[in-house]
Amino acid sequence: MISWRIPVLVSSIALFCACGEGEETQKAEVQPSGNNTQTPASPAPAEPAEETNERKMKELALYTNSVGAVFEILKISEDPINDTLPLDGFFDENTKLNPKSENRYVNGRLVERTEFTMAGQRHTPLRIIKYWENGGIKQEIRYNGDRATTNNYTEAGFRTGPVSAPGRNNLWLRGSGPNSIETLYRNRDGNYIRRIFGPPDRIQGGTWIYRDLQFRAGNRTNRHTVNFHLGQYATNITVGP
Repeated sequence: MISWRIPVLVSSIALFCACGEGEETQKAEVQPSGNNTQTPASPAPAEPAEETNERKMKELALYTNSVGAVFEILKISEDPINDTLPLDGFFDENTKLNPKSENRYVNGRLVERTEFTMAGQRHTPLRIIKYWENGGIKQEIRYNGDRATTNNYTEAGFRTGPVSAPGRNNLWLRGSGPNSIETLYRNRDGNYIRRIFGPPDRIQGGTWIYRDLQFRAGNRTNRHTVNFHLGQYATNITVGP
């Protein structure tokens, strides 16, 4: 029994080796010819419709405006905006009519904001705000029924009263003489200057700026801008163009 099993095992091993060599030979002999074409790759699985639509929307750069209309952005204009845009939603969201507020732009700058209310069926202003170029409030109008209250502000943010300060109406002299504005108000503090000239039109750093003050020039009257350079006191006063 032992001598019979050994030859069988040897024959089996030889047969296995022969089969392996045949496979290698067969694989080596099968080569693609020049006329054969490669088998095309299997097509990728189709994307879900939702993902495809979302990708298309991103590629098209879609924009939805305030009334729900969808636009395709083809080019972004570099021109400054000149338009009135609704904000904060609408009193009638279904029709997108009667905005709750609007911003008006001129050459890209916000110049006016209007807030509305609904008085019955009437779409009427509740408050109108106008702006300086520096973004500060220039004028505010509040409506209460048919009555309106108006407040005006300088560029520095000070509210101006209905009566002008006396220094706004005086006829001044300029220069180094004893009655010139430079001499009269040098070394005066800010409270004193404000009492004479009112709130400044603009504050730039430590400089209070007053525009359109009247000056005598011979037989003529000219208007100039006066700058009060303030520390604790007006250490320097300059009269500009």
